[in-house]
Amino acid sequence: MGILVECPNCKKRLSASATVCQSRGGKGCGAKIPPAQRIYWIEWMNPAGHKRSKKIGPNRKLAEDTLSKLKSDIVRDVYLDPRKRPKVLIGDFIEKKYKPWCEANNKGYANKRYFIDLIKKRWGGVLLDELSIEDIDLYRAESSETGRVQFNRVLATLNHMYTKAIEYGDAEKHPIPTLLKMRFKESKGREIFLTPEQAETLIQACTDHLRPIVITALHTGMRKSEILQLRVGENVDLAGRRIILHEGMTKTGQRRELPIDDTLAESLKGVLAGKQVGDYVFSTKAGKPYGNIKRAFASAKKKAGLDDLSFHDLRHTYASQLVMSGVDLYAVGRLLGHTNAKMTQRYAHLSPDYMAKAVSVLDRVMPGKPKRPNLELVKS
Repeated sequence: MGILVECPNCKKRLSASATVCQSRGGKGCGAKIPPAQRIYWIEWMNPAGHKRSKKIGPNRKLAEDTLSKLKSDIVRDVYLDPRKRPKVLIGDFIEKKYKPWCEANNKGYANKRYFIDLIKKRWGGVLLDELSIEDIDLYRAESSETGRVQFNRVLATLNHMYTKAIEYGDAEKHPIPTLLKMRFKESKGREIFLTPEQAETLIQACTDHLRPIVITALHTGMRKSEILQLRVGENVDLAGRRIILHEGMTKTGQRRELPIDDTLAESLKGVLAGKQVGDYVFSTKAGKPYGNIKRAFASAKKKAGLDDLSFHDLRHTYASQLVMSGVDLYAVGRLLGHTNAKMTQRYAHLSPDYMAKAVSVLDRVMPGKPKRPNLELVKS
């Protein structure tokens, strides 16, 4: 009883630690069981005293977790035979459990919701346990040219969704263990940023409700999700000329404080007119925060002739312009909320004299300078 491993040759089940198909009694075909071919099973006794077994797959930890949960369910008298588990549609699981969990726990839910909806639209009528690798292969083929980044985000969301489904007991295991290996390779360190002239063109192309949001992004470097969460008084202190992002608002979970410059202050004055403390800074006439500005931003960037621009590139623009204006990388990293200096280092090449300035201090502190002649002695 417990966790067993299956012989890839004769299918005999042995102790999970076995590396060769041979039991203590000497039975078995003698074939080796290499790590890449290990398939785990679990065996247990149900409350009626009957022996039960179930194939789990190549993931030993999943086998351990599944067996542990079954034993716990038996003790708590809530045992349900895995073979009689009710079938759950992907769409139903998303609406009843996954979306509510993400909304309560994911800081970036406003963005993630888009990919969740894509999953529901495409596979909502498929059972959790019946999503196949052929389904993913077909979607990958359709995304090969135009939607590579979106495909990767959908896969990451789908993978996490199944992790939660297993925790909730609505799925036994990931139907496609190699799901994340199917992702397209993405180029690292995308660095698109606007010149001041391009930024002005974009601002002029924005609708009235989008314009102050774009200005806020360009003058603070905040992420879209951070901007759309801002509230009057709680986050935006116009009199004190500062924006305060609390721990629950940022991607890193760390508090961040940003100064408000003259341009941003002027833009926010119009937005805050008539609003009360606690109101969302950027909201509809009904006072609700904007859920998605994707369509408005797409229209503005097209009108400005900046088709390849993403909203996140406004954050890159903020950082790049600061560095090119001589602001040191440490300060830029603090303003962006980076927890790792390597994240800020990507902007170092934009400051042509950055490395030269760093090394120039050695002239003052290190020995080795050529001695100047004593002019008085030379004269004499």
